[in-house]
Amino acid sequence: MNKAKSLLKTILDFPRIFRSNKFEYIKKEAEIDDIWSLYFKVPADYKIKAGEHLMFRLNHSDQDNRGNFRFYSPSSSPKEGLLRVSTKYFGDKSSSFKKALFKLAPHSQINVMGPIGTFTLQNISKKYAFIAGGIGITPFRSIITDLLQTGQLPEITLYYKNRSDKFLFKAELDTIAKVNPQFKIKYLIDPVDINETELIDLNHQEALFYIAGAPGFVKVYREKLISLNIPANRIKYDPFRKLKE
Repeated sequence: MNKAKSLLKTILDFPRIFRSNKFEYIKKEAEIDDIWSLYFKVPADYKIKAGEHLMFRLNHSDQDNRGNFRFYSPSSSPKEGLLRVSTKYFGDKSSSFKKALFKLAPHSQINVMGPIGTFTLQNISKKYAFIAGGIGITPFRSIITDLLQTGQLPEITLYYKNRSDKFLFKAELDTIAKVNPQFKIKYLIDPVDINETELIDLNHQEALFYIAGAPGFVKVYREKLISLNIPANRIKYDPFRKLKE
């Protein structure tokens, strides 16, 4: 999507983007290490596409200088019922926002704006290369699950890079790969990097490249893809806002 089309889409989406919604907090579950998943019930008429993100706003007492809102890309698909947000929580070291979020009582209401963004799939006839860094796996889990539920999973190679061997959603992703040969996963633990020859080969196949993770991670891999002569119009990226935790 070129810049003009992207701007037009954003303008047309203004009513949806700036609509304030009330989500009902249901529960939280520990995932792995410091990562938790929080579950929310959304209004019956609420619509979101896999890969889009949301702004959660939570007014709270003793607010610190890290603010009262965060952007999250759901890890759930739109068809899974409850909306799921997977995020890191560091207890006392976390922001006042995160502490307030994790203290929500079941059935509490939270203000949410959006959905926002163009990190979605439009053409399932193409091949895809997904590049995830750490918690950046969340929008990919949403997209992959949604494609499975619609029976339209295209050829995807997922490059999942992490600082340790504890990969979020690993068991689930491995199960998907086992029964769907068109879906391949390459787990990479720092400092191991993606094989550039594979990226070049995917480029020759006119694959579309999606990158999600911390801003620094996204910047590095976007520049890497461009240096390999992969056209910018075949690269999409979702840089998670600078983490405030």
